This record gives sequence, structure tokens and C-alpha cells, in this order.
Amino acid sequence: MNDRLNERSGFELFTKEEAAEMLKVSPEWLQKRVTRNEVPHTRLGKHVRFTVDHIQAIAVQGEVKPAEYGMTYALMKKGARSAA
Repeated sequence: MNDRLNERSGFELFTKEEAAEMLKVSPEWLQKRVTRNEVPHTRLGKHVRFTVDHIQAIAVQGEVKPAEYGMTYALMKKGARSAA
């Protein structure tokens, strides 16, 4: 991700803009997920901050594992029938 994430030398808090930059998403995308309480974050009064652990957890939440061949084939076959 970012060298700052790899340097876990101390407790550091990042702003929404900084966290979004590290995640390669827009600040608006991140704010939307914060508002829906879909991503880990810390509130300090009205301020939203992210730790390294929060940022890494957000990245892992979005991980998609490849489907097994049989399931993929079955879905493709079903889609072909629906389109016909």
C-alpha cells in the first residue's frame, strides 16, 4: 500500500484524505462507508481518524477470492440460458 503503513513505529492517526490516498480511493467513497458504519474508524468528537490497523482492515474487507471452477462454470451456463 504505502510506506507509511509498513513503518508501524508508533501510534499514528490519519485523516480521511490521507487514508483515502493510501487506499487509492476517493475521500467521498471513504466518507460514505464511514457514514454507513461499514469500515473501522475512530471518532474524536466530530473528527474521523484512521489507524494503520483500520486502513489494513478496510483493504482486507474488499478482498475477493476467485470462485471455484465448478461454481463459475455453473453461473456462466445459467447466464447463457437467461440471455437466450
